[in-house]
Amino acid sequence: MKQIDAAIINAWNSGADANAVAVKAAATGGLHNSIAPRTAVPPYVVYHEMPSRPEFTFDGTSEIHDYMFMVVTGKDASVAVINNIRDLLIAWLDAVTLTISGYTFIYCTRTFSGQKIFNEDDETWNYPTDYEIRAHKN
Repeated sequence: MKQIDAAIINAWNSGADANAVAVKAAATGGLHNSIAPRTAVPPYVVYHEMPSRPEFTFDGTSEIHDYMFMVVTGKDASVAVINNIRDLLIAWLDAVTLTISGYTFIYCTRTFSGQKIFNEDDETWNYPTDYEIRAHKN
């Protein structure tokens, strides 16, 4: 949902959250929606929305959106580097409060942490972590 995408980018760029500042400093290639540009230099984070669903309640509609966040590092990155960036990303997202236009933020909850995967096509390490973001329509 474009409002959540904008809220994620705003939270990343705000500088108000120490956890966001820390992960941003470690993932020097930035945060990218859906796909990183070919010019992006690892390490960076890519996120995208997976299938989502509305939930209808007596007092309105809540939106439940699943997002995958992928830490991407170069092939020569150490395990310590990729683990550190992933841990910083988790610390940020586990504690984040998103400001979502037209919605009241309810939560951002980690639902899955995958294992490191080597992508032979672009010779990068990828480390996925999924989150469920819930917001109530105003």
